[in-house]
Amino acid sequence: MRTTESTTGMAHRPAQGHARRRRRDGEDTPASATESPSSEVADAIDASESTADAAAGDLLEEWTVAASADAAPGAGAPGPDQPAQSSPSLIEAGIGLSAVGLIGAIAIGTGVKSERDRTAMEKVTWPHTTDRTTEKTTDRTTDRTTDKVPAGTGDRTTDRTTDRTTDRTTDKAPAGTGDKTTDKTTDKTTDKTTDKTTDKTTDKTTDKTTDKTTDKTTDKTTDKTATLDPTTFSVSEAHVIEANEGTRELVFLVRRSGDTSKSGQVGYTLEANAGTLSKEELGGAWQGVVAFKPGESQQFIRLSLKGDHLREADEQVFIKLHAPQGGTLARSEATGTIHEVDVHRLQAAYGLRDLNSELDGAAIRVRRSSDSKEQDIGFDVYGQLNVKQLEDFVGRGTEAKGYVTRWYDQSGHQRDLMSSLPAEQGVIVDGGKLVTQADGSAAISFNAGRNGKNSDTMAALGESASDWRSVVIHAKVQSEGRARGVLFNLGGNGDRLQAFYPFSPDGTYSFDVMNGAGSRLDWRPEKPEALTDVANHLVFEAHSDNPGAGTPELNHTDARQAIFQNGRKLASDGSLPHQFSTTEQWKLPSTDGGNNDGTFQQVMYNEFLVYLAKDNSTPSPQNLIGSVQDDVLTYSGEKDLKRIDGLAGQDTLYVSGTATLDMSLMDGGVKHVEQLWLQNGQANTLRVTGAALSAMGEKMLTIRLDADDRVEIDRVAVPLDSLEARLNQLSPTMQFHVIVGGEAVI
Repeated sequence: MRTTESTTGMAHRPAQGHARRRRRDGEDTPASATESPSSEVADAIDASESTADAAAGDLLEEWTVAASADAAPGAGAPGPDQPAQSSPSLIEAGIGLSAVGLIGAIAIGTGVKSERDRTAMEKVTWPHTTDRTTEKTTDRTTDRTTDKVPAGTGDRTTDRTTDRTTDRTTDKAPAGTGDKTTDKTTDKTTDKTTDKTTDKTTDKTTDKTTDKTTDKTTDKTTDKTATLDPTTFSVSEAHVIEANEGTRELVFLVRRSGDTSKSGQVGYTLEANAGTLSKEELGGAWQGVVAFKPGESQQFIRLSLKGDHLREADEQVFIKLHAPQGGTLARSEATGTIHEVDVHRLQAAYGLRDLNSELDGAAIRVRRSSDSKEQDIGFDVYGQLNVKQLEDFVGRGTEAKGYVTRWYDQSGHQRDLMSSLPAEQGVIVDGGKLVTQADGSAAISFNAGRNGKNSDTMAALGESASDWRSVVIHAKVQSEGRARGVLFNLGGNGDRLQAFYPFSPDGTYSFDVMNGAGSRLDWRPEKPEALTDVANHLVFEAHSDNPGAGTPELNHTDARQAIFQNGRKLASDGSLPHQFSTTEQWKLPSTDGGNNDGTFQQVMYNEFLVYLAKDNSTPSPQNLIGSVQDDVLTYSGEKDLKRIDGLAGQDTLYVSGTATLDMSLMDGGVKHVEQLWLQNGQANTLRVTGAALSAMGEKMLTIRLDADDRVEIDRVAVPLDSLEARLNQLSPTMQFHVIVGGEAVI
């Protein structure tokens, strides 16, 4: 969490800096400063070296008398409306001044600022007052001195001497000494008086600074140093792993920053792409108002996600803040991601959104039609394709086109799909506008006449093997024609691993593994024409160790091979061979790169994911990863989870339902999380070790608990009221803040 730096002890620094600047610029130099220094000052400077010890000794003696007088009963007693003030000690008064420093004090007191006087002034150090304090105190001290000083005292003494010093000076001067006494007072008493006055007045000024300057400082602190930042509202990203059963929460965190002393509120609205998430799948208020009481800085928006057996890739919902009251909007839009596929476990991952927040790369490389120059196109701050960057590069005119020359692999394996020949490149900008599917998502168009002859294709250097036992392929596509074509091909002409969409004008879907007798899985729609211009999410899946066609209760996800559309089974059977092959050349949307025009699929692609394994498995999430933005990561007791990483925003790990969060069991650890939030009204358990805490990579950690929650350190339960102290002992390099039931535990 962010910490607010205290301004204590900093209130006078702006005044000091400002005063130094003014002296350097000459802004506060009075007209008399250009005159030659007084003879007394000049003589004092000349004699400074020889009289240093005497001056310091006399000053100490005089200050001892002054301190004794101040300490006498009734001396300087405050009025009824004034606070009692203690007399300054010699150290507090800054007595450790050399004679040269004392002479400099005279120069300051008389306002003389010739070059010679400045030399003496620069040697003076005032420990308890600023230049501005000296300037502002002069008028108040002079007025008070003028009212109380006895007649006959010199003007200079009147200007700079306090009532106590003037009375003492008058008492020491013998009767009838007249001008001589005045001269001596000028020579010595003025030296001592001025310094004593400066020191004494400094201390009184220090006290007065408490009464006046501090008041002004307080005002300035209110106006400047301690002024709180304006109130803003921001919303976090949200992440949750979807399960096959049960309910868990997708949680957005709305954060209020700046001045939170008053109440405030902000509205929000959720939306999803057409044909994806529905309110039945993601329950809760899709629109509403988040209200903050005075002092509150965080509020959750919780949505309930029901587990199912639908075969889907990661789904997203988008949130937007609006109509703030008592503040303004900062980060007002964010994305909630429901994770079903672990990109870190894929052999290849191509998408027009950010699929892997750990990679700092582009989505595609684009060639523009105007001059054939190429440029990488990345993602915007919300993880979507940066359309503005794309259209700025390609152009927005009716003749502008953008061709995709490289589709970057986001799995981390660098298996980029490439198309080097201009005549075979898919189109992403047509007529100055982004190509989109029916649901509004960005797409690359292949073989629909946008690039002349329909021979568009891309190829990647894939992974060759002959003993695969599982394959799961996701394709977010939209058909642009009913001509026969190959959607993808990861195998050879004999040992195929490919799909058709459609296989023939009747609209048949086909999943062809190994081209063995009876091994091709087909599905024929009732209305083939309905497939065109409809965005679909297709999944082609095969597992050699599954026994048959699968069970309806599980949506046939346990089938030997199956085809799914928008999560639901279209076809399944048990005819797959025991194992299957791939070659090094992976292609889409064609099979042979141009020798057979009939195999080029007319299709738009938004996403293409490839999972291959040599066991019976699926790419279920084993990593829960955030983004560079603020994130809320929901943990619901997933046993296969190996790593949680917020990736260094202001990130919260939120426990949903009843769960045991055992940080020591995760091989990759829990990292870059600033809040562990177990306070959800249900009994949860947190298990930590010193090693797990050290691996977090954070200096501060807030742990929020319910009173019924249990915390174990090295498998030993720790009372919640002593948890913070125990954690500080366990990991002294971190700062912990434990909150139980909304109350901080001290």
